[in-house]
Amino acid sequence: MHVRISCRSQSSPSIITNGTSDNKSVAPPLLVAIYQKLACLLLDTINEAVQSKNDRRMRSSFKMVRGPENDSKDFADLYDMNEKEILGMGRFGMVFGGTMRRNGVRVAIKKIQTAECSQKDRENIEQEAAYLFQLNHPGILKFEGIFDFEQHIFLVTERLDTDMLNFILSNTNPKARLNEDVTRFLAFQLVAAIRYLHFKNIAHCDLKPDNVLINIFPDDVVHLKVGDFGYARTIHEHSLRYTKVGTTAYLPPEVSHDQWRNARGYNKTVDMWAIGVIIFVSLTGYFPFHEEVDILPQLENIPKLFQDDLFKEITDEVKDLLRYRLLVPDAGHRMHSAGVIYHDWFQKSQNLLKSCKQLEECLEKKWLTLFFEETDSNTNVPAPTIEESDSN
Repeated sequence: MHVRISCRSQSSPSIITNGTSDNKSVAPPLLVAIYQKLACLLLDTINEAVQSKNDRRMRSSFKMVRGPENDSKDFADLYDMNEKEILGMGRFGMVFGGTMRRNGVRVAIKKIQTAECSQKDRENIEQEAAYLFQLNHPGILKFEGIFDFEQHIFLVTERLDTDMLNFILSNTNPKARLNEDVTRFLAFQLVAAIRYLHFKNIAHCDLKPDNVLINIFPDDVVHLKVGDFGYARTIHEHSLRYTKVGTTAYLPPEVSHDQWRNARGYNKTVDMWAIGVIIFVSLTGYFPFHEEVDILPQLENIPKLFQDDLFKEITDEVKDLLRYRLLVPDAGHRMHSAGVIYHDWFQKSQNLLKSCKQLEECLEKKWLTLFFEETDSNTNVPAPTIEESDSN
């Protein structure tokens, strides 16, 4: 809060001499007017300096904002942030609720403390904003803007109801896991979103339920969106990466194991392994691999994972998808997103097709059922869909 000093015209001051007031001796009116004008000019200068300092605190030095070119690009003009409404916590700060000033639409505002960030961290944050800014898809979190201040950075995105981790843990029947139909619907949306990313040569590299956000419409229609692109990397066809990123429990051996990573590198199929782990966790309620134990000996036990009694209750198609397409140690034999979307676990499910139609009706946008239509028309090489051409 700041106070503006005002300059008011007063009656001519008395001249004080020897500690007493002589009301009969006053300064000439012209001199009084000059003094008053000089005083007002001085106070205006002070006020402008104070206001300028406050403005600098509220204005960002760099910004990337989605919206019309002639709109204001400053955080203070665009958003109201409610620091009493904490949505979550991250590595470098907290996520607060907020609203757009122009229409009251709710947003999520990640407040990142720059003092806790290295130069590499800042580069990752700016990279996340750059990726989100270029993406436009029903399954990708919508980016609104990034604002850099002296002591913090604000990253603003659309706001969803919850994340997939809480969605799984809050489920009561079955407890802390999902049934096959719900898992299939979420996995199909996830694969569709990752297929879009991979078409643009972007690997997410940190897929996990915490980074998958969810909106729930009436009749329990669930809409999934991928967020948190802090570890995303550009990986072109036939190119590799060698830097370890991501969350160990969801990483394939060519990333988590140092010798494999240094010798082999990794490509976009890191995301497909992660999707396999997410599906497995959703169905069983536990992880297929222990992150604190060397991954290599555990790979030999992959066939035993599907001997659990829980897998007697689910279809052979999902076991085929997990064991032979996704949780495949050799990245060269792991199925790409473009193929997974047409796997029988998805394509043979009428319940999935029905759920996709319901979601498309809620959003008034068609992008999921297109994959079923391509299969029905026996298209060997699918033509580009909404997945490959950014949606509006």
